[in-house]
Amino acid sequence: MPRNAPKKLFLVLGAALISLVIIVAILAYSNRQLERRMESVISQKGIPASYGSVWEPFFISGDSTLLVLSNPPVYRFWNPADPESLSKRSIDLSTAEAQSLTETLRQEQLAQPRPQGLDTGSMA
Repeated sequence: MPRNAPKKLFLVLGAALISLVIIVAILAYSNRQLERRMESVISQKGIPASYGSVWEPFFISGDSTLLVLSNPPVYRFWNPADPESLSKRSIDLSTAEAQSLTETLRQEQLAQPRPQGLDTGSMA
């Protein structure tokens, strides 16, 4: 290994370190400017800072908010072949509750009603 190798390595590492320090300083300055700009926008619009930019559109707009549920409830009939873990989590419904549920499902088109007179057993 030549004698100049440690000196060159030291110079390269020193230059890299200085470059990184300069980059971090520039990013910190830029971040602080963006924070100041965000604070001034929030204070002008009268939105509490704790809500931040995530909730801001909901407070500014007069439109109603659409709530989207990713996993709609799934109703199914219990089948004697189901594992015991499913039956432990089941909810017993009275006849009136079952009829109300059937009407709700038909109105929401979450289930396709079966033709009358078709006996196919339990749904799975």
